[in-house]
Amino acid sequence: MSQIAADLAAQTIAPLVPARMPAVLTASILQHERNLTTLATALLNDGCDESTVAASLATMFESYRKQLTAVLVRLKEDADAGGI
Repeated sequence: MSQIAADLAAQTIAPLVPARMPAVLTASILQHERNLTTLATALLNDGCDESTVAASLATMFESYRKQLTAVLVRLKEDADAGGI
C-alpha cells in the first residue's frame, strides 16, 4: 500500500469522521477507508495519476456516504423516539 493511496482514502473519508460515533459505525467507516486505500493503490499501480484516483474515490464514496447518512438519520430518529 502506498502512502499516497492511504492519504487519498483518508481525505475522501474525512467528512464522515465526527468526534463521537457509535463503535459499529466507526468500524464500518474504517473498513470502507481500507477498501478505498486498496482501490487507490490498484489505480496508482495501473498508472492513474493522483487527481484521477481522487476523483474515482470521491465517486465511489458518494454512494457509501448516502447510505451511511441514512443510517445515522434512522439512529437519531430511534434515539429521539426512545428506541435506543
